Amino acid sequence: MEQDTAAGQESIKRMSAEDEGVLLQDFLGRSQMIYENRTRWFQNRLKFQNMRRGILEDSEWPYEGASNPHIPLTDQLVRNIKASMLAVTAIEPNVMFDPLVDGLDRKISWKLEQYVNDIYQTRMRVRTVYEDLVDRMLEVSGTFLKVGYERRYEYRDVVIDLNKWTPFDDAMLRDFEMFDVAEYFAQKYRMDLQNEEDAEEIRKVVQQYRAGKRMIPFRQRVVVKNCPKWEVVRGEDMLREPRNPQDIQQHRFFVHRFFQSVGDVRRKVREHFYDKSALEMLTQMSGQTSQVAGESSTMESQLDDQQAEYEGINSEALTEDPGQKGEDARVETYEVYTWHSPDPEHKPERRAIFTFFPAMHTNRFVRKVWLNRKRWPFKEFDYDNPSKRTYGGRCVASMIESLQLEVNQLHKSVLDIMPWMTGVFGTYDVGKLIQHNSAAITVQPGELLPARGPGAIELQRPPSSGAELLNEAALLQGQA
Repeated sequence: MEQDTAAGQESIKRMSAEDEGVLLQDFLGRSQMIYENRTRWFQNRLKFQNMRRGILEDSEWPYEGASNPHIPLTDQLVRNIKASMLAVTAIEPNVMFDPLVDGLDRKISWKLEQYVNDIYQTRMRVRTVYEDLVDRMLEVSGTFLKVGYERRYEYRDVVIDLNKWTPFDDAMLRDFEMFDVAEYFAQKYRMDLQNEEDAEEIRKVVQQYRAGKRMIPFRQRVVVKNCPKWEVVRGEDMLREPRNPQDIQQHRFFVHRFFQSVGDVRRKVREHFYDKSALEMLTQMSGQTSQVAGESSTMESQLDDQQAEYEGINSEALTEDPGQKGEDARVETYEVYTWHSPDPEHKPERRAIFTFFPAMHTNRFVRKVWLNRKRWPFKEFDYDNPSKRTYGGRCVASMIESLQLEVNQLHKSVLDIMPWMTGVFGTYDVGKLIQHNSAAITVQPGELLPARGPGAIELQRPPSSGAELLNEAALLQGQA
């Protein structure tokens, strides 16, 4: 399985299909209500992200195509604060073990220190995750760190050379029954007979061994990653009811929304992380996957497309049809974290996780387990939240919004007035203009006015060379 957010979980059993469908529909309805109640907050986050990245609409005032500069004030401030925070706090994690037993070899503790530090630095990439977390917290606030566990496998082609085995191993295998031989090979090559693919590979190995082959090729499952995992989660992907307090540990219901590939879903089914019903749902999937309770979400589509463009990802991958585009298509997934009891009258509620695909759920969960922990596996980071509300966090962009707009408007005014300062200023005779009409004449900077003879325009002020003004304009445009 790719990621297990709660080690030591057990499945929630004894839930009828009717109860499961009712519970899932309740989750969908509450999720949709959260979307509707946080529309204004969502639009503000979209505005702040655009403000930092310089995504502007075309200006039509005072004339079409007027200057619309973007001074990267927000981005500069975010980078400066981020650099200061990383310089003080982003120290590479360093673990130290002290032997509790007198006389224990210090080399053992030293090896453990090296192993754990290697996990932090190379496998978990703690510093990279921390940099991403700080950047998003300063940009839009309300960012989450999800703590989980990642196990990733891959199959490699190997050859078992029985000629290199010891006589003891050969003699022991000859006395084993069929099942014992399979178990022996599974233990020796760290395969899991409960896994269908592993069991099939071991079965082929045993058949070849019984046939007398001494060189047996097979596909061995190898663990390539087995360590804790930190994941930065956008605030937009955490659906929380607004009446809840800021501390997510006090929430009794929230949803983590994310996208995963079809290949990831199939792998999780093979590793028994998801129920087999997930494969049936994939065959029903068509059209766009960025949906909320079966209905398209315009705001979510805008944000996903913007984020994909900013990160250099092909945004079409978010709306591919898994039935036609293959294993790389994206599947929208909801992980619901809530308190649940199979029998509320006789059993107390417990923390539980329910996973489903909102666009193709067929009233069934693909995963439902108890969370055997005292805390939710999330930690929220707000740059500033004086009100201590769920959606009350302030970011750098919100704090300097008025200043950013003022600076952009000032630059825009200077750039717009320069063409008029360097151009001709005078009066004109409408009767001597060519192709004129009764409507008012509006002139844009650089536009020509065709006229009959030099008397059509009477200069009030000759055009200025404007060398200094043009140099200033070039400087301002360079800053933007």
